[in-house]
Parts: sequence; C-alpha cells; structure tokens
Amino acid sequence: LEAYRQAEAIDKNDPFVRAMAENAMRMRMIKKDKMKQQELAAAIKKVVERYRLNQFDPAPVDDPWTSRPTRVAFFDVSESGGLSQRAGFAGLLKDYLARQMGASGRVLVVDSLIVDGVIDALKLDHASFADDDVRLRLSRAMLASLMIKGSVFQQPSGPLCNLKILNAQDARPIDTIDYQFTAGIHLRKDLNQINRHLLTRIMERFPLQAF
Repeated sequence: LEAYRQAEAIDKNDPFVRAMAENAMRMRMIKKDKMKQQELAAAIKKVVERYRLNQFDPAPVDDPWTSRPTRVAFFDVSESGGLSQRAGFAGLLKDYLARQMGASGRVLVVDSLIVDGVIDALKLDHASFADDDVRLRLSRAMLASLMIKGSVFQQPSGPLCNLKILNAQDARPIDTIDYQFTAGIHLRKDLNQINRHLLTRIMERFPLQAF
C-alpha cells in the first residue's frame, strides 16, 4: 500500500495507480473485518454450490415492475503482442473497468473477490477459461445476465483492446468493442471512453425501468 501511495504522489493523475491503492486499502480493511470476511466466504460458498449442482435459479423479485441493475461477470483480459510499457496492463484494465462500471450504479458487477474466490475453490486454471462452457456455467452460478471477456494486443502505437459482451445464459455475442489506446499519452481519457462505450451498449439493450 505504501508503494502505491508513493507512486501516486509522483503522478496523482495515473488512474491505475489510484485504483491499485484503493484495492490495497480495501484488502487491508477486509483483513480487519471478521464480519466482511464471513460475508465474502458465504457468497463464495453459494456460487460454488450452484456451480457444482447446476442450479442457477435467481432469487425471487419483490418488485416485478422495477428492473434491477444488470448483473455483469467480468473475466480476465488476455494480453499478447510486444512488451507492455506497464506490467500487467490487461489485469489492471479489467480491474479498473469493473470498478468504474460498478460505481456507475447502472450495472451490478460481480465482486472480483468473489470471482477469484470461486475460481480458487473450484481449482480452475487459465486453461479452463478457454472452455466457453466453463465461463458460461460460472456466469450463471454468479446469477449474471452478461459476461465480459477480452484481449489486449500490445503494439508500438499503443495497446489495441477488444472486449466482448456476451449473454450469460447461452454465450451469445451481444456486442464487441474495439479500442486503440494512444500509447499511454491520454490513459485516463482512453479508460473513460471504454467505460462509457461499455455502459452505453449495455444500457441500450438492458435499460432500467421503474413504474
């Protein structure tokens, strides 16, 4: 955490550094909060049980006239191509976008700690995620309506990002976003653009309704 704070002091405008510092702070708080640890463990256990039993029935809705935010499962973004100017760029991209989308209040992103906890409990490796059926089953176990996966190709002109929005019930493609970063010159602007594109595409197809 202290290393992130020092880095942030050097460049307060770096969105990745700020996100890492906030994540580190959150983990530190959770380690001190037994109740939160129990809540996370219970949530992970429920998802694991649904996955193993193939039972994906959603919880009953109290108000059928008001739609709830679309639940999204955000999976790892793969990385290929040349050397990245920033280590772990794809992972940082996924974590940042998931956090920003969740903060919007327009969609409900499955907590990354739950996703990671479920993957660890089920002993799934990266090879498992090459299987669409595994991703689909995981998304349904998390009661997600949509899942997002993607890739980043590193090139001299800047990373080329490809994100796919898929239906979590049958893995049917819903939309694809291709975005060319500007070699880190306008990172915050690039990230905000991608986040806006994702939210716009999702809200166009799954608008919130209230009566």
